[in-house]
Amino acid sequence: MLDGEFLLPLGLNGSDAMMGPALLWAMIVGMGLYQGLNPPMGWLPALARGLETGRTAPLIQRAAAIALGHYAAMLALLVPLAAGFAMLLPDPSPALAASGVLLLGFGLFKLWRPQHPRFIARIPPRQPVRWSFWMSATHCGSPLMMLSALINLIWLEPVYYGLRFGPGLRLSHDLGLAVLLAAGMTVPLLVTASGVALLLHRTLGLRLIGRLWFNLDFGWSLAFIAMGVMALAMGDPRLMAYCRSHLG
Repeated sequence: MLDGEFLLPLGLNGSDAMMGPALLWAMIVGMGLYQGLNPPMGWLPALARGLETGRTAPLIQRAAAIALGHYAAMLALLVPLAAGFAMLLPDPSPALAASGVLLLGFGLFKLWRPQHPRFIARIPPRQPVRWSFWMSATHCGSPLMMLSALINLIWLEPVYYGLRFGPGLRLSHDLGLAVLLAAGMTVPLLVTASGVALLLHRTLGLRLIGRLWFNLDFGWSLAFIAMGVMALAMGDPRLMAYCRSHLG
């Protein structure tokens, strides 16, 4: 921040960045779609509720509760971090590198120990928002997955769109990005989970659970590792230069 204007450090600009805002938003939406398709965190709890009651309204309500828990978990991490970035951090490279380490470590940990924490199983079924919040925060890691995307958008978006921010506007911009980013993942999750659960509720019903069970957690762990490597590359100019020279 200099003379009331937002400046991107380290010489990063629209031509030097590894990806632009449009690609970042597409990745965010894709992550929401992926989570919505994952039975444990997407359509299966909603489908189970619909089969239990024999009605579609409770199915939609359960899907919405799961999405709300995800959204709350992401806001709990991203909003305070966005405020901290706006007020305290003029250089994104330490934050990007730190987020890369966290993403890489979490992905490797989930490959080694894919089970969810035991305390989540003790949350009563009548508290789906609370259950989803802790599943997102501790098992899926959705808030952590969004962290590097938030950091990239905070520093890349103004350059791509020619925005000039003073301190107050930067704080509003960063907080707004955190809220929109969380919604950008939650809405696709809700739409996908609800759509799949409704389709299966009206067609396959109880026959589905025993025949079509699958789990996408392995792929989600690999996505964490890939995002971690990308964040490390973007946070270290030397590693970024290496990636650009070898990956085109």
